[in-house]
Amino acid sequence: VKRVLGKGPGNLVFALDALKGFVGAGLPYLLLRVEDNPTAADIRFTICVAGFVGTLLGHCFSCFLGFKGGKGVASTIGGLLVLLPIPIVIGAALWAIAFYATRYVSVASLALGLSLPLSCWLLPKFTPLQFSDAQLIFAGAIALFNVWTHRSNIGRLLRGEENKFTKKTS
Repeated sequence: VKRVLGKGPGNLVFALDALKGFVGAGLPYLLLRVEDNPTAADIRFTICVAGFVGTLLGHCFSCFLGFKGGKGVASTIGGLLVLLPIPIVIGAALWAIAFYATRYVSVASLALGLSLPLSCWLLPKFTPLQFSDAQLIFAGAIALFNVWTHRSNIGRLLRGEENKFTKKTS
């Protein structure tokens, strides 16, 4: 949207897509009360993941657009702010680094996605943060989905045909 319609509409669509993911994962989180026990927390995480996955699939395969849609990066960012806040912040930082280094949105989006399971695996080794097996598997599944939604971009990158994001000079 930003490439076609400009900065204002592009930023608005990004914000709304991120909000969609945040609400999809966050609404179940807010509605479910959980005692301080691991089983209840795992159940709440699973229900929040279900809300997020429904939102993400609805975004990427919209019935209103002939089961086509976006790549789901903004919606993923919003949902993971609820579900995996530290890994997604790390992923967003890596997105920015990759984007400004290459000017390819697709490379940056792939870096973000692939960083998620890596962050969930590495952070407990170097910080007090801990992630459950379910969280690590979920992060891996999101990374795989991210690669799958970007498969056409990967093909264009390998052929040298992917469009770089450049500022328009007037």
